[in-house]
Amino acid sequence: MKNTILPVQPSLLLMTDGYQRIDSNLDGISHFYHYSVKDGKGKGFHAVPDGSTDLLFAISEHGVSTYMGGTVLQVKEWEMEEDCTYFGVRFLPGKALFPQGMTIGDVVDADVCVENQDLAGNLAEKIALEKDFQKQAAIFSDYYIRVKAQQLPRENSSAEIEKFIRRKMYETAGNISIAELAKQSGYSACYIRRCFETVHGISPKVFGKFIRFQRMLHSIGENADQAQMEALAADCGYYDQSHMMKDFKKFSGMTPDGYRKELLTLEQKKEA
Repeated sequence: MKNTILPVQPSLLLMTDGYQRIDSNLDGISHFYHYSVKDGKGKGFHAVPDGSTDLLFAISEHGVSTYMGGTVLQVKEWEMEEDCTYFGVRFLPGKALFPQGMTIGDVVDADVCVENQDLAGNLAEKIALEKDFQKQAAIFSDYYIRVKAQQLPRENSSAEIEKFIRRKMYETAGNISIAELAKQSGYSACYIRRCFETVHGISPKVFGKFIRFQRMLHSIGENADQAQMEALAADCGYYDQSHMMKDFKKFSGMTPDGYRKELLTLEQKKEA
């Protein structure tokens, strides 16, 4: 957990039907996920910042619609298509596989409709026809491996700088200044910021806030029955509890204790 980000979207955990997740061992993919939204239950969802990019397939009896969405910048209403089953791919920060002509700048704080023909090999149709979640994940994994093998590796100074910044951000929970990154890398603050924003669509400072927030979500999820907020805040890189509370409310729309109670309620429903 200390050397990466584990992107969580609470609304999917708390509000969808049959939410499932498969962690991926492929470089660049955090996990695959699968859930349903019944008729009349498409409202009330909220997306939270995670620094990541998702490819989402909404599958219904009418066909499949495909969307690419980047991180939101604060809690944001997320309307779902109803009476649909969803299959999603959550890419790790800076690792998204974009259709031709699309960049990170197009999807930050936005959901963009992807034409299915822009995904090679009838990918959307293959996923829509397959009802088994594990097999859907396998179909996408095969596609991802093939496309990645055809791409030329990024071997230039800006790519290396982006990797360096991201690693330092993970190691410090985002608590490292641009000035310090410039000092350690030997590059100017302006160049560092530009290299990072080209890949992520957000500044290193904003990304650092998302790292801490996502670690807090994960930590509460791991310790919902005995969460000690002050200790968790310090462990996740916050200077103090009030700092954590302010960011958590801005990014999630609820308090940490409110989120903890929602998780406990969900667990009780599963056990009933």
